[in-house]
Amino acid sequence: MSANTKKLSVVFVAASFFLLDRLVKLLFLNYYFRETFRLVGDWLQLQLALNSGIAFSLPLPSWLIIGVSVMIIITLINVCWWSYQREEVLKFTAWLFLTQGALSNLIDRWHYGAVVDYFGVKYFTIFNLADVAITLSIVYLLLKVMSTGPTKPVDTNA
Repeated sequence: MSANTKKLSVVFVAASFFLLDRLVKLLFLNYYFRETFRLVGDWLQLQLALNSGIAFSLPLPSWLIIGVSVMIIITLINVCWWSYQREEVLKFTAWLFLTQGALSNLIDRWHYGAVVDYFGVKYFTIFNLADVAITLSIVYLLLKVMSTGPTKPVDTNA
């Protein structure tokens, strides 16, 4: 499979993931499920929660969250484009999923004043598919950085 085909496949999967997250959020908001649906006993449930804070509901002013989010997303789009052009398919995948997750949550914050979360994990938190994309992308990128080790300094005296 060529690099272009792989990259287009990544774009298709990321777009599908984005659309699925948006669809689930719209279903929860439009039909406002008042009940909690158990998926795996008490451990994993579907339940609506609106998070007006940042990660783990930490409070910050909405204008600050939106402003910083927009700047981060613009930067992420540029990094995605850079990794796309360099044909680094795995890095491109991680950056694209990170971008689409951040964008989906920004859309929520802009339209509803809060992020729409719907997966509840017992003793942990409530999150959504965009959060999953963001978290897995960050974990991959951190592991990638840690596995490459330190770079050698450039000898400026040569």
